[in-house]
Amino acid sequence: MESALSQDPDMQTALSSLLELAGLPSEGPPTAKAVQSAVDQLKTRLADSKSGSSIHTLLSKTGYQNVLIAGQLGIVLHQIRQSLTKLGAEITLTKDMESAIEACQKHEFQLVIIDLFMPSEREGMIVLNEIKRMPAAQPPEIIVLSPPCKDQSLQDTCLNQGANYFLEKIDGWHETLLAVYQGEPPADLPKR
Repeated sequence: MESALSQDPDMQTALSSLLELAGLPSEGPPTAKAVQSAVDQLKTRLADSKSGSSIHTLLSKTGYQNVLIAGQLGIVLHQIRQSLTKLGAEITLTKDMESAIEACQKHEFQLVIIDLFMPSEREGMIVLNEIKRMPAAQPPEIIVLSPPCKDQSLQDTCLNQGANYFLEKIDGWHETLLAVYQGEPPADLPKR
């Protein structure tokens, strides 16, 4: 078994961020093999970039700077917050309808993630509608998170009300959310 590269927590955090930037899982301490794989991934992205080969170009395409996460699912939202923070996002976390709306009135966000049931669907829809009505130089992208639902009309309503993406919290949803954040949403993800 390959050993971890460093026992230094700051080094491990930096290497884990490199793995996440490359879109690779970072389970446990990063190994030399995992870091090399991440470097290879990033080199490939740079080589494939049509707008130049600078690292700044790569980083500017991998995510949103200012992100609002609105919802009540404590541990789930904390995990999302940690993942996006490691990718360079500045996160504002709100736990209710009023504070989500207030945050959007005070700050411009590039991405808003709304847990639709906060605690009920009604509150999530109010937040979605209020955000879409606010004047903004650049309206935010909006991802609506929902528990698994069999009702297609809920998805349609959210997308018609202004959500850019509708993401059910089923197996793999966290990875899908990170892919959207990095500008690579899966083709089968419901979107407007």
